[in-house]
Amino acid sequence: MFIDFTEWTITFPLHYIILSKIQSLVHDKYLLRLLYCLISLVIPYLFYVCLKNKFEKENKNLLYLFSLIIFFLPSFRSGAIWANSQITGLIFFLLSLFFFTKWIKKKDFNDINLDLFLQIVFMSLAVYTRQLYAVVFLYFVFSYFCHFDDFHVFEGHF
Repeated sequence: MFIDFTEWTITFPLHYIILSKIQSLVHDKYLLRLLYCLISLVIPYLFYVCLKNKFEKENKNLLYLFSLIIFFLPSFRSGAIWANSQITGLIFFLLSLFFFTKWIKKKDFNDINLDLFLQIVFMSLAVYTRQLYAVVFLYFVFSYFCHFDDFHVFEGHF
């Protein structure tokens, strides 16, 4: 059973669909908020993995400490406690960013691979959760135009 989200917000319902699935397992709103707060603890780790992927030669301890800055952001703390859609969108965004940096590092722009597919899927989920990530998606599209050689990569796929 899905929750009717229109009473609280007019944003897209992906976050509320995910939340309703978790609530169908938990059946208590306080336990749901605690579980969602625990799920939000994956965000600093995902941020660290993205930083480590992008800056391989930097000190990993410094990257780890830098990733913990997220805990000082009031919007992160309130979003984690109140099971806000910002946290869900941020998880999808960081997953997309991880696969984007992985794709850029491979420098294999002549083939459609799993990293390219996963970054588009996770960015689409992030945009479907929070529309502000559409600006970053435009950057991704611009990057695709710059990296593919006159779109020869698409000739045999469609």
